[in-house]
Amino acid sequence: INTIFTKRLRAIIIILAIVSALIIVQLFRLQIVKNSAYKARAEHQYRKPVGDTFDRGNIYFTAKNGDTVAAATIATGFTLAIVPAQVGDPENLYKKLAIIIPDLDREAFITKANKKADPYEEIQTRLSEEQAASIVALREPKALLLVQEKWRVYPGGTLAAQTIGFVSFKDKQLIGRYGLEGFYNTVLSRSSTDFYVNFFAEIFSNVKDTIFKNDVASGDIVTSIEPVVQSELESIVARIAQKYESDSVGAIVMDPHT
Repeated sequence: INTIFTKRLRAIIIILAIVSALIIVQLFRLQIVKNSAYKARAEHQYRKPVGDTFDRGNIYFTAKNGDTVAAATIATGFTLAIVPAQVGDPENLYKKLAIIIPDLDREAFITKANKKADPYEEIQTRLSEEQAASIVALREPKALLLVQEKWRVYPGGTLAAQTIGFVSFKDKQLIGRYGLEGFYNTVLSRSSTDFYVNFFAEIFSNVKDTIFKNDVASGDIVTSIEPVVQSELESIVARIAQKYESDSVGAIVMDPHT
């Protein structure tokens, strides 16, 4: 009798342990692994991502005081699209949107709004958070769609552009094509599923890739370029090139103490 009781007790303990483990794994998946996905879905019913969202690591200058200054980073905004079949009065809707988007082209909007057979027509890109909020306030959930988008920006403009480089499309994918953007493209690139903010979440959600692949780790690039010094250097180079009408000018920045 004691043997049977012991076996049953062990079986119950094992079953409870398995059920508990499954619950923990599910909670872990929902709260950590899928946190970003569910958060984005619940953010607002009008904001619907389409396809993969572009993402990429940052490149930084280093100021004299040691602070990092963005040389290449990611800006976030929204793309506005319409469902033509759901637009009852194109002219009236245009007038409402034109208040929020002053440079909205009327003729192009009316033309797209009249394409009733098309399920999706893109209207404007790179809208701000404030503009997106104003569009949501119009309460046109069936006619208007807001899609979150990200794009590459260079806050310093052309500063150190020959070193920083740029990104461009190749095979329908934005990648680094020159300078640091190109040389460190593997480090700066982000996959469409690279939204993890927790080390353990990334391991558990992608065990196969973590164990069997030895890819270069993704990250940001911090350069030793001092933005103020770089700006002065470029001004001097430009003046010399203009003065002597030279085909090219080379220059370096040196610390006279070393």
